[in-house]
Amino acid sequence: MAVQTITYDNKSFLNENSDIADVNKVQDTDMNEIKSVVNNNANELNNLMPTTLYENANGTTSNITLNDDISNYSYYEIIYSRQAGGNSYGYSSLRMPTTYITNVNFINSIYLGNILRFYSANITISGTALTRNYDNYINFTGDNALNFGSAISLSIHKVIGYK
Repeated sequence: MAVQTITYDNKSFLNENSDIADVNKVQDTDMNEIKSVVNNNANELNNLMPTTLYENANGTTSNITLNDDISNYSYYEIIYSRQAGGNSYGYSSLRMPTTYITNVNFINSIYLGNILRFYSANITISGTALTRNYDNYINFTGDNALNFGSAISLSIHKVIGYK
């Protein structure tokens, strides 16, 4: 819900009663200053409110079309999880300034017996398009061996923009 603003027209000076000291009168400039300050604060608060640019409770491993251009925001947040067997595991979020919209990596890990696996996805955001560039994993095994592979396993559930 947006923060409300004062919408009355600016006031004009009307009180000419000289028996009352000016310091005890509510002047048009006082009312207009209050309106200006309250409305400026409301606008600042509205700019801090997050905007959901994409949402899918089940998550997606596909490219995404955002509801608005990423350049309209100062930073963004991606909420994602690891997918396995139709289930989501290990929800995480990545918050980045919108100056970082190309080759963004997000990571999730899991311990599989004697293997520690790190999943990584790389994306680019341009305008309203969030494009997955590649998805990989790295296995660290109990015998100090490394192996790499490609697996689409990180699902994006939500993208939020902040002004």
